[in-house]
Amino acid sequence: MVKSFISPLAEFLPTDVPVARSAGILSWPLTRKDWSLTFLALSLFVHTLSSGLFQLKYLYAEHVYDWTAEQLSYYISFMGAVRAFHLLVLLPCGSPLNSATRTDKRCSPPGHIQTCPGNSVVSSLGPTQHQRPQDQAQIHEAPPLL
Repeated sequence: MVKSFISPLAEFLPTDVPVARSAGILSWPLTRKDWSLTFLALSLFVHTLSSGLFQLKYLYAEHVYDWTAEQLSYYISFMGAVRAFHLLVLLPCGSPLNSATRTDKRCSPPGHIQTCPGNSVVSSLGPTQHQRPQDQAQIHEAPPLL
């Protein structure tokens, strides 16, 4: 019974993915493990678990601190505002993993072809009348992150 319950979760296990290689280097196929679906399932599990803990915090606050419904509503509203500020302002602007927050002197001004290192090279307003055909040919994507 337990095996039949857990067996569908095998879909989230890492799978072997073929790796592109240069011709003639090796005779056997190269593969690597793709963990993306596993990490997605783990993050969904942790999110669901942490979302369920909110009700326990509210019950704890009511019991230990003798909060009324009005005081608890202020707490819930404040925590929602803090989460919204974090997700909308701090996370996009202040994350060290976000390459858009890094300033680089070599970046072009808006409206021209942007050539920031680490980002894909795109035109922020599309091709304009002021761009030469060779400038438009420079639009390409950056190499994938490793």
